[in-house]
Formats: sequence, C-alpha cells, structure tokens
Amino acid sequence: MFSINPLLFGVMMLISPPITFGSVWYGEKIRSLSTRLQNATAGLTKVSEETLNSVKLIQAFTGEQKELTKYSNQLRNVIGVAKREALAQSNYSVSIYSLYHSGYLSCIALGVYLILKGQMTTGDVVAFTMYSELFNLALYSLTTTYMELMKGSGAGIKLFDLIDYEDKVPPVKGQKVPAQLGNDIEFRNVYVFVAPSGCGKSTIATLLLRSYNLNSGEILIGGKNINDFQVRELRRHVIGIVQQEPVLLSGTILENIVYGLTPHQISKLTMLDIIAVSREANCHDFIETFPDGYDTIIGSRGASLSGGQKQRVAIARALIKKPSILILDEATSALDSKLESLINETLKELTLSGKMTIISIAHRLSTISKSENVIVLGKKGKVVEQGRFVQLFSDSNSELSKLLDESTFKEVEEHISEDEVEKQDQLDHEAEEIEKRQKEGGSELEIIRSLIDDLPYEVRAELIGQFSKELEDEKRTIMEETNAPDSNKVS
Repeated sequence: MFSINPLLFGVMMLISPPITFGSVWYGEKIRSLSTRLQNATAGLTKVSEETLNSVKLIQAFTGEQKELTKYSNQLRNVIGVAKREALAQSNYSVSIYSLYHSGYLSCIALGVYLILKGQMTTGDVVAFTMYSELFNLALYSLTTTYMELMKGSGAGIKLFDLIDYEDKVPPVKGQKVPAQLGNDIEFRNVYVFVAPSGCGKSTIATLLLRSYNLNSGEILIGGKNINDFQVRELRRHVIGIVQQEPVLLSGTILENIVYGLTPHQISKLTMLDIIAVSREANCHDFIETFPDGYDTIIGSRGASLSGGQKQRVAIARALIKKPSILILDEATSALDSKLESLINETLKELTLSGKMTIISIAHRLSTISKSENVIVLGKKGKVVEQGRFVQLFSDSNSELSKLLDESTFKEVEEHISEDEVEKQDQLDHEAEEIEKRQKEGGSELEIIRSLIDDLPYEVRAELIGQFSKELEDEKRTIMEETNAPDSNKVS
C-alpha cells in the first residue's frame, strides 16, 4: 500500500490511533461491566437457590412477598447491568465501523482527486482500495477478538480469584488445634468423642480426612503415617464419614448410595448387595414405599426426603464403601430412638466382626451410652478423661457428667412413660424404707411386716391372700413328702 501511494497510505493510517485508543477504553469498560454482570447473576442465582431450598420456612413465616421483592430487585439489577454492557458494545461497534468507513471513503475520494490531477492511474486506485479493505477487515477482526477477551476476562475474574486464593490460617501463639491429643484407638472398637462446642471434635474428623495437613505431630493408621497415604486412597478405601447434615446430590437414591464407588466397583455390585447395605442402614423399607424404589428422584440436596431419611441414605453411602474407619459426626441426630438403636446394633455387629472401627462425635446421651470407650476433650482440645461410659457417668465429678446437662436428661425422660416413672418412684421409696428400718434395727421379718402395714388396704388384702395360698401349697407339698416314705414301707 505504501509503494502504491504514500499519501493514500498516510491517510489510511490516520484511523489507526483512534481505533487503538477506542478499543482499549471500551475494552476496560466492557470488562468492568462484565464483572458486575457476573456478580449480579451470581446474586440472582443465590437468591433463587435459597428460596427453592427454604420453601417450607418461607411459607411458615409468610415471607412470600419478601422473597418475591428480593428476587425482583436482583433481577432488575441483572437486567440493568446487562443493558449497560450491551449499550457499550453497540457504541463500540458503531464507533469502529464509522472510523473504518470514514478512512475507506477518504482514500477513495483522495484517489479520485489524484486521478483527475493525473498523479495516479485508475488501476492503482482500485488496487489500493482493495488492499485497504483487506486491511480494515484484519484490523476489525483484531479489535473484535480483543473485546471478546476483555469480556471473558471480566467474567473470569471471580474464578481466577478463587483459584489464586491462598487459604492460610494465621498461627495463634500458644495454641494448637487440637492440642496434645495423643491417644491410641484400637481397631474393631467404638469410640465416641465428647466435648463442649469449639473444642476440636469436628477438627479431628477433618484431620483424619486430610482436609488439612498437620503442622506438627502425626496421625498413624495401622502404624502408617497418614501423610504417607494418597489422599484419594485414604478417602476412598480407608475412611468413610457420615455428617450431621448429610449432603445428597440431585439424582436417584441409588446414585447417591453408590456415589463414593468407582465405576469398576459399581460394575461388580449386584442389587442384592445394595439392598443388604440399605437394610443395615435401615433405609430399605422407606425406599420400597416409593413408586420408583431405588430409582426415585430426590431433587436438589435430597429435597423430597426427610432429615432422618437423608441420614440413613448417607449411612448406607458410607457403609457400601466398606471403610476400615467410619466417622459418625452426629450421624443419627435426626432419627428416633428406635431407629437409632437398630443402627447402633448394626454398627456394633460390624465392629465385633472386625470389619471396621467407629469414631463417633456425639452430644446425645442415647448415643454416648452405646459406646464402651468415651474420650472427653477439654476446652483447648486436650484429652481430660477417657474410659468406659458407665465408669465416667457414675462419677458425678467427672467431666462427662458435667457435660451431660439438664437438657440431655430431659431428652431421656421424654422417652419414659408416666407408669414407668411412677413405678421407679415406688421402688425408690421402698428401698429408702428398707434402709431406714435396717438402721433403726429389727429382723427382716419385722421390716417386711412393717412395709406391708404401710400398704393400702386393697393391696394388703391381695398380698395376704396370695401369701396364704402360697403357704397352703407349701404345706401340702411338705405333707406329701413326709407321707411318701411311710407308703413305701407298707408296700
């Protein structure tokens, strides 16, 4: 182009600086708007997800209008930002096209003028205009690609921030999480960790799963340092976990149960194997009540299942992996006492058969009392006591007894009927009376007679009648035994 006519080439190059500066300016603007659009869309998605997952709560508190207003505001925000981004892109396109065509038309007009002056031939002008058109197309493609990169860069800023984020926990001087936990846990046993909130119970489960790496100390599994395990191997074959609020994925019940298995492991499973595990987790019966059975779609986060049903499916998901160590983080908190007892019996059988070790994190007395080995953590994560439940619970001064406050006892009392309470009170009263009479002195016969005298007339009459009948039967038996030798002699 320069060799054809330097003057025309110079005119053509005059549009390059405006196009370059315009692309940079609009690129930054579109990048900023694209970031704002992604954030606004994320906010709209968040509101939608929270609303759909909290339908029952919203209905219970008549918050429909409030949620509708919140969603409408987020939607208006998204539309507003999207309009501004579209307007910026359209303004950029109009500006670029205007510069391209103004430069192109200027070259043609100057070329015609030079032809009339005899300084250029018609062929040279036609050739220059063709080259200038190719140049404009290449420049337009370059600027368009740059704008798309700016748009994508704005949309990816949040993703890049998450990728580049370094999750560093600042060290706290003089504290360890958890501190001085140096205990051996034997295989094929059930251990329960008990502690006040924030003392490191869940941290132990997190460390066992290697969600965090240890800065000091070590965890040994079967004599092997936990850091020597591959993370995938550890989580897939060695450790299984059931959380207090289990997360189920959208799909079928069957897909959630076999979620932790590899395709190769799934191919080896039969439906009988899955049903057997479901029976161990006590979820087979309610699954069979659904029309589609194990192929029932449970919705996002298991929305169609109750809290107890979710926990039982999560237990089945953990058991089907056949882990060596099973971590139960309040895994039966949503179950009634009967189902909890059945699952505990199943887990106890698995430990007795040597199939797994169970580490339980619990607050409920009904769960703690089922474990023979109790480990109590103090406020700084240090083990303050360890032993059998009966031994620790019977000591009113033990840390376990202090942790099991009145709310825990109320939970147990709710399962006791009024008749059982009245019967227990009566037994306690009788025991106190016997102890009192023994201290006052007197034979056992006198104590029994005094207790009978204290009974109501109807009960006393019934009791005396029963004693009289038993006395007659005893007397008849003695007479028969006495007469038996004499009859033998006569014969």
